[in-house]
Amino acid sequence: MPSYRKCIFPGCQNVKNSSVCLFNFPKDDEMKNRWIHFVKRYHDGELVVSNNTRLCSAHFSPESFSNFHQRQIGFSYNRLWLVSGAEPSVTSPPGRHSADCPLFKKKKEIALDIK
Repeated sequence: MPSYRKCIFPGCQNVKNSSVCLFNFPKDDEMKNRWIHFVKRYHDGELVVSNNTRLCSAHFSPESFSNFHQRQIGFSYNRLWLVSGAEPSVTSPPGRHSADCPLFKKKKEIALDIK
C-alpha cells in the first residue's frame, strides 16, 4: 500500500491534507458506477477501482457536502462530509492545485474577495 493516497482523477495531484479530503468510492453499485463513469470520461485506458481508490473533494460541488459552509467560514475544521447520493461533477484542469480552487479558499481569502 502506498505511504499516501492521492486522487484517481486524471491530472489531479491532490493528496489528503487540511484543504482536501479523499473519499472512498461508494459501496452501492449504482452510485459507484456513476462515479466510475465520471472518472472514465477523462481517463485513458483501463480504470481499476479497488478499496484503496479515492476521489478528492475538488471534484464535488459545494452542495455535495453537508458541512461545506460551516467549514468555509471557519466554524468547523472537521473533514468535509458528503451528503447521501453525492456525485462528482467538477473537473479541474490538469495540474491545478487545490489552493487555486475557489471551492477551498481559506476564510482570509474569502474576506478579500468580498471587498
